[in-house]
Amino acid sequence: MRLLVVVTVLILMPRNTLCQYKDVQQDIEMVPNGFVAQQQWQGDMDQMFEPLGKTMVYLAESTNAQAISGMNTPGVWGQDEGPSAALPAADGRILWIWGDTVTAFQGTIAACLVGGTNWCSFQNSGYCTGSGLPVSQGCLGVDTVSFISSADVANLGNCTHLQSVDDALISGAVPPTDYSRCAKMVYIVDLTNHGRPAHQNIPYAGFTFEHASGLSVSESMLAGETATGAFVLDNGLSPSNLYVVYTVLLQQMTSPGQYRTESILLTHTNTSLITASAMPELVKNYTFSSAVIPTGTVSVLTSGTDTTVTWLSGPLFPTSWTDTSQWTGIEIEGGVYAIKSITGCIGGPTCYLLLNTISPPPNSMNTPYNTLPADGNPNPGKFMFVAPEVLKAGTIDALGLTNQLPTSLRHQDILCFWGSSFNYRASNVYLGCMLATDAAVTGSTNPSGYGVSGIYYFAGVDVTGAPVWQDQVSTSYPEAAAVPLLSSWTHNTPASPGTPCVGEVSVRWIPPLNRFLMTYGSDNCGGLWYRTASAPWGPWSTESQLLWNAPSYGWSQAIIYFQNKYNSFDFNRTPAVRLLDPVTGLEINSDNIAPYNSPGNAYGPYLLPGFTAADNGDGTVVVLMNVSGFNPYMTWQCSARFYKHPSVRVSPGVEVSPGVSISD
Repeated sequence: MRLLVVVTVLILMPRNTLCQYKDVQQDIEMVPNGFVAQQQWQGDMDQMFEPLGKTMVYLAESTNAQAISGMNTPGVWGQDEGPSAALPAADGRILWIWGDTVTAFQGTIAACLVGGTNWCSFQNSGYCTGSGLPVSQGCLGVDTVSFISSADVANLGNCTHLQSVDDALISGAVPPTDYSRCAKMVYIVDLTNHGRPAHQNIPYAGFTFEHASGLSVSESMLAGETATGAFVLDNGLSPSNLYVVYTVLLQQMTSPGQYRTESILLTHTNTSLITASAMPELVKNYTFSSAVIPTGTVSVLTSGTDTTVTWLSGPLFPTSWTDTSQWTGIEIEGGVYAIKSITGCIGGPTCYLLLNTISPPPNSMNTPYNTLPADGNPNPGKFMFVAPEVLKAGTIDALGLTNQLPTSLRHQDILCFWGSSFNYRASNVYLGCMLATDAAVTGSTNPSGYGVSGIYYFAGVDVTGAPVWQDQVSTSYPEAAAVPLLSSWTHNTPASPGTPCVGEVSVRWIPPLNRFLMTYGSDNCGGLWYRTASAPWGPWSTESQLLWNAPSYGWSQAIIYFQNKYNSFDFNRTPAVRLLDPVTGLEINSDNIAPYNSPGNAYGPYLLPGFTAADNGDGTVVVLMNVSGFNPYMTWQCSARFYKHPSVRVSPGVEVSPGVSISD
């Protein structure tokens, strides 16, 4: 038996100073090889390969969902992300809202007809490439909604299909085709298509901005603008509301990538009306988080040790950009640079700034820039990707955390939001909590974008280690007061050399572990990671690897890789759909015989509701999640098996490091 001794340190600071937690040693370890893919959620075909010596064994087989041509024929070829929400107990279903979805149907129209047997895409023709046509190859922007039945929820943890297939490939046995122990996803189709032309008169599974009302002209649900969190407040009332947090505004970086600049909260008012042929119809409540990122174009010239950035378009450079408490610097060609000085922008013939750097951006006559807000900026955008979780009053009381909450949240069910910022896949994590009532959620406002009125934002800890909270009553800019929860990073990649790398983030309370579990990761930080904590605000553990993003490692090797030559959404080059010659019965797709051996990218580990986690009775606990891949552009139901830690718990609120000063 191992004995974990935790030494706690309290660093005394002046009484007008807040502190932040330091990450603590991870005490919840994953069982070796404990991460397992269970089944692929969409498409008609899935694929797997195992390199045995120098011989690659490859399999393409039918999926359980048959989400292209089977079931209610939703045409779901590929999708990602997928935050989930448990519907009220009386309903018993679990609902998913998936991200950018590619749809496919067998082609019968000239635009995608090749011998009458190829597959083509069908997207919402009003807003994607090829506008006005019922076909637009490779277009994203449509999302998807699905659920599993209450009777199937119990099968989530029983599914071992892909593990059994993998074992068979390794041993040389015939892979099983039985899905009887697996839950089956039901994709919701839109019978009306919202006036769009149906492909072959078949309704498709597109969930778009046409299913949301109250959006401004600039707010949309196009490619990259997706649901990041969903929850239901099961207060024993009927009907129950479904709440969804969506990112609705993107801003391009000057190198490949994007900033998320606005998220909103939307509501569907009656979950019982969501069926296989009835999409949720959402109504915007308010802006959840916003980031002001001034943008324009500049010229860049380095001479000696000085780099001059001259204004060409966009807002004139204000002197406030040199205030590091408000702005982290200017982003040019993917690099962020501190601003040394700003000159000539008021009444002068030339507006320019000098950079404080020894590694300047490349010289350019005309290049875009973005100026990035710091944590203390009134519009910092710290909650773009949001992980919501309802915590029962009894759970909080049992953990001994009640008195560390704001007075109005004590002995009440609460709703906590963990968020990552506008700085997609380069963010830390932040926290806010509110009452878990429909009145509190729908009755809140955020007209200025400075913070949701009902939310208390975690602003650090005082010198005794007690959490400090800020809301609209205690400060003018409550969201700006939120401090990072995490202080250390184990990963070390060129894109993220030991720096924050959170984008898609998921947090659940896992009862069998007696811990909060956080998951995140992508190729930016070398794969998927997890952390644990005994309190929503921490201290959180150091990060531990969930899945390596490597071409020759475990499940990354078996299911995630580039499977076509062109890295494009060509439906005739992927085993997600499979075509057999009607005469010979032979495979006629061009490039799906074997995968191409390039590494892919696992990302978006979205945890399923905590009640789906199971105590195995052998000192281990299995936790369920979705994982996204690119390529292939798919999502899988996966599980991770952890050692169940004994009764010793890390005490929250004791190990701290210097943080930020209290300010209004």
